[in-house]
Amino acid sequence: MLPEDTLRVIDSNVLVRFLVNDSPLKSVKIKRMLSARTKKFLLTDVTVAEVVWVLSSYYKFPKKQIVGKILSLLDLPCLEVNSSLLTTALLTYSQNSIDYVDAYLAAYCLDKGFAGVVSYDRDLSKVAGVRRFEPAA
Repeated sequence: MLPEDTLRVIDSNVLVRFLVNDSPLKSVKIKRMLSARTKKFLLTDVTVAEVVWVLSSYYKFPKKQIVGKILSLLDLPCLEVNSSLLTTALLTYSQNSIDYVDAYLAAYCLDKGFAGVVSYDRDLSKVAGVRRFEPAA
């Protein structure tokens, strides 16, 4: 059995319940859990992508609202998160007409100093500082 203070990974369904408050009882429990400061939770980059997708596709939240909600999560002291990269990805997403995964790829390239992204998605060319390459024959 693992110790009670072991880091736990948090799933997107928990965060979505918290962010949309569509189940007040669950939201209260989640808020209490995130406020307790006795446990730490890992918020993965993939989980953030899934939360963005659910909020935009199912709940039809506008980008600005999605970005605001997720940025507020990144500040929670109980969450261990790749804050710098995710903040850049969220800002890139909000400032360009691209989807979140493309914004994340662009932010990843900028963060790591990579040459660019190999993609057929022309929207990536809109991101300042990121080059898009198409596969060459």
